[in-house]
Amino acid sequence: MNNANNKDSMQLSDRQQCELCEALILPSTFIKNKGLCGRCRKDINHFLKLYPLGLFDKELKRFSRFLWLKRMVGFGWRKNYSQKAFRDSIRLRVENEIRSMNSRSD
Repeated sequence: MNNANNKDSMQLSDRQQCELCEALILPSTFIKNKGLCGRCRKDINHFLKLYPLGLFDKELKRFSRFLWLKRMVGFGWRKNYSQKAFRDSIRLRVENEIRSMNSRSD
């Protein structure tokens, strides 16, 4: 019981920031979700189901999934965007990347 109280009373300074939305999260969540809050992780999982990495060439595959996503999304997304706006911005960036890759291969 004492451990539960300690976890709930963890100071804000002990928390870490999500790499996409900059929300403050517990260190255990940060590690479990590879640097993301639960909401961003859920959105990224949804995105990966729509756009599996198999669509992209070796240059993009050499990045880990999350480093690649950070590169595609950039850090423009903040808490005031809705989840739909977040997904739409990712979709547009991916479509632009696919177009540029197709034009390079032609």
